[in-house]
Amino acid sequence: MRALGLLFFLLAGCELCGHELIKEAPSPERKYIATVFESNCGATTPFITQVVLRKEGRTFSADNEEDVVFRVKEKEDVEVRWINAEQLLVRRFPNKDAIFKEMGDWHGVKITYVAEWPTSSSP
Repeated sequence: MRALGLLFFLLAGCELCGHELIKEAPSPERKYIATVFESNCGATTPFITQVVLRKEGRTFSADNEEDVVFRVKEKEDVEVRWINAEQLLVRRFPNKDAIFKEMGDWHGVKITYVAEWPTSSSP
């Protein structure tokens, strides 16, 4: 599994990879932005769905590994929702075998992962 993660890390910054932005969600006070995107590095590698956090005013970059908080193999239905200014919910597929990066904290932002949205905050 570690080798797979290293392979995706190396390919994610490769100029041969294409990145498609799926969704961006600013935090309530617009201090941070959560971005969901997919990477495609060619026919011999699977798609990768990722979530990146960045401070408002910074340009999105798929190449900054420090800002990637979640990464899963394949195209997955991943969504993000801010609970408050410093707490982010990530709804993701519950298959732990496909997930190879899942951070719980990013520069003071607490990140919680769920398979279903909590009833009180459903769209």
